[in-house]
Amino acid sequence: MMNDIDIHYATESEAVGLAHLNIASFRHQIMWRNALPGTDPEVCIPMKHARCLEKLASPDVHVFSAVDTSTDHIVGYARWTIPWEENKVELSEEGSAMVANAASLKPQEIRDEIWTETFTRMKEKRAVHITKDDMVLDLLAILPEYQGKGIGSKLLRWGIQQADARNARIYLEATIEGYPLYHKYGWYEDIPEAVECVQTAFADDPYFHWLFDSSEYNIQRNAASLAAHFQYGLNCDTPMYVAKVPVSDKHPRSVVGVSWWFSPRAASTPVSWSVWAQDWLLSFRQFLFNVRFGGRGGLNLHRYTMWKDLQRRTHDVVWTDPRGYYFCNVLAVSSEMRGMGLGRKLVEIVTQQADRDGMPCYLESSKGVPNLIIYEKLGFNVATEIDCVDGNDACKLYCMVRKPKAKA
Repeated sequence: MMNDIDIHYATESEAVGLAHLNIASFRHQIMWRNALPGTDPEVCIPMKHARCLEKLASPDVHVFSAVDTSTDHIVGYARWTIPWEENKVELSEEGSAMVANAASLKPQEIRDEIWTETFTRMKEKRAVHITKDDMVLDLLAILPEYQGKGIGSKLLRWGIQQADARNARIYLEATIEGYPLYHKYGWYEDIPEAVECVQTAFADDPYFHWLFDSSEYNIQRNAASLAAHFQYGLNCDTPMYVAKVPVSDKHPRSVVGVSWWFSPRAASTPVSWSVWAQDWLLSFRQFLFNVRFGGRGGLNLHRYTMWKDLQRRTHDVVWTDPRGYYFCNVLAVSSEMRGMGLGRKLVEIVTQQADRDGMPCYLESSKGVPNLIIYEKLGFNVATEIDCVDGNDACKLYCMVRKPKAKA
């Protein structure tokens, strides 16, 4: 796929294509739905076209297009603000006239107070956090069907290289969809709180109690292992999300939810060398942790091996789609945030992508109540159960599959 993608400075003739891409990428966002409820995306094209032309003509703005050369379609673009480097595009008379007339191109349906307030707040935040020597990633957009193919990473790396050359900082505002990509390139600060969120959420989990010996449990060893797994997931480009709230007396930590999935991989597709390297690195880290903490922190290796064998055999039967499944590996929500729809959001961010891809999803839950009812409302159905039995101790895992919804 990447061999067919050409990335270059955007031109005036590409501005209308960038406008279409912008709308396709962001019209499902909350701000767009609130400011332009029920609006036909086509009527927004002139407004976005003028905006793209305005940015192309700004001397400190660098706009890049990613074009699929096999179809000659623009499939992604990035817009960087770099105060110290000029790249002004000289617009045609027609383009300049469109920029001058931009205010009149807003759709009649737009709720201008919401639209304006959103950008005003973003500007206020930037005034607080940005200095004159900082770079800004104003926008990074990839068509949904081209996401997860390395295009966003390539567009992001260009700016990171510019910043590193000047020892400059980069500022950006991330949507929840873009968060995992930015984490991979240096935004790792949420891992400690994500680890604590998972540990707290799973403290009463039946599977956790079956797998770990409470008399030998070492919370620090477990935290180190979870952090290593999160790093592994980020380095392997797996879909990983955190839900955050402002720190307050009620919320002493900002991370209140975690969702970690594995992307689909066809059974016939071999593991890539990069994933193989991350597998090896994770194993090596676990070995070092065993030495550092004097063991596995209470993990019952016999039961872990038993579970992995049962899981593998279950997947062989349940995973009937040869293309693979989006697999929910971890879903955790802080106790004070449960019942507020946060878990739904952390699931839907992936199931919506799965629907766009036409791919099934899979998860395993160790709690029948209330989890099964919640997951069934999200489109999952119980396919089978895994009974983990060791002596007098047993744990049941409910294996659930969600079929993709038909594309509209």
